Amino acid sequence: KAAKALRQYCNGKRILSQPRENRFIFYLFDYKDKNELVDFCDVIVATLESLFVTDRISGGIGILEIGQNQDEVDIDLLLRRLLVASERHISLFGKDFKICFYDGELEALVNRERDIMEALSAIAADAHTNNNIFLQYQPILNLRTGSIFGFEALARLRTEKLGLVSPLEFIPIAEKTKLILPIGEIVIIKAFCFLNKLREHGYDEIDVSINISVIQLLKPDFTSRLFELMSKMQINPKNVVIEITESAFASDYDNINNIIEKLREAGLRIAIDDFGTGYSSLARERELKADY
Repeated sequence: KAAKALRQYCNGKRILSQPRENRFIFYLFDYKDKNELVDFCDVIVATLESLFVTDRISGGIGILEIGQNQDEVDIDLLLRRLLVASERHISLFGKDFKICFYDGELEALVNRERDIMEALSAIAADAHTNNNIFLQYQPILNLRTGSIFGFEALARLRTEKLGLVSPLEFIPIAEKTKLILPIGEIVIIKAFCFLNKLREHGYDEIDVSINISVIQLLKPDFTSRLFELMSKMQINPKNVVIEITESAFASDYDNINNIIEKLREAGLRIAIDDFGTGYSSLARERELKADY
């Protein structure tokens, strides 16, 4: 369907090819400027959106300009760059067809993402590098007494090459690559070590809240592995709060509710994080098996 719809735009200055079943490439030459390319992409977007409106299919359009003085080009490199540009916004926006030019800035961004992914892979593979992942503890106050009754464990990444990397940057990469599973376990172990330190100093009533990704939560052995670590490290379940973002419940509501019910039955407490930023109604929130 897509091939048939796009073929109508072929002419003496536009050649259409299909390198993969879900990818198409228009090769344009002798065009005026960037505006002409964007206008042509807008036509493509309108065509594909009308074609796939009932299928809820989205996509991305990458634009790569080849310099006039480039007599010899590396085709594989061009295709990789084109793919990077076309896929750049698919995961960010989700519903629409977005247009993205490939440029030096995008190259730097892609290279940085690769460096972060390599750093996370090294941490996941080798316990000796996991000091690059460290936790900061944000105190949680009892407003009535003014005393600290808990801490939220916040994961941070620092590497020699990248310096300090924001969790807003490395957590999505960890989730996309599923590295959140081994990295998440490192975070849990570090948080449990902190709990044991608190207990050694006589603070056995203080809680630690740990952020858990929906990817971790839906892993079949997540609860059994968590209970195994708690038993091994002699952690009291009443000192552990699991924080789950509200948006997680949009993916598999009933399944996640069953999992958190198991955790609560074992004595842990569940908190809904980032409340109000998702799409849940207040009535829906009341159905969640959560404590906070």
